[in-house]
Amino acid sequence: QHVDITPTILDLVGATVPDQAQGHSIVPILRGDDDGSDRMAVTTVGDDSQTSIVMADGWKLILNRVDGTRELYYLPDDPDEVQNLAADQPGRVSAMGQSLDAWAAANRVTFAAGARSDTNGG
Repeated sequence: QHVDITPTILDLVGATVPDQAQGHSIVPILRGDDDGSDRMAVTTVGDDSQTSIVMADGWKLILNRVDGTRELYYLPDDPDEVQNLAADQPGRVSAMGQSLDAWAAANRVTFAAGARSDTNGG
């Protein structure tokens, strides 16, 4: 993600990444020291009404923070996001929601709209 650019550049030049910086250096991936399997991309609509998280394994979760709906897609098989698998994969929806919440906490991000990420947050 774009938040990884500054930490990556600082890492490349040997500078310290400030604690308040969001994102993480991708230098370990570039050097082959990390496979990036724990990486994710997070996107939020400008008004915080929808947030999506895409995991390195190809799963994408879209959270509608206004009405609480969730959409889950496996992008390698469904790149056009046609088949919503959220009802069939509640455990994955919950786990990805928890990953999103952990990312938000680690990056000191709050979402303006009401619904939480996990399946119990409503």
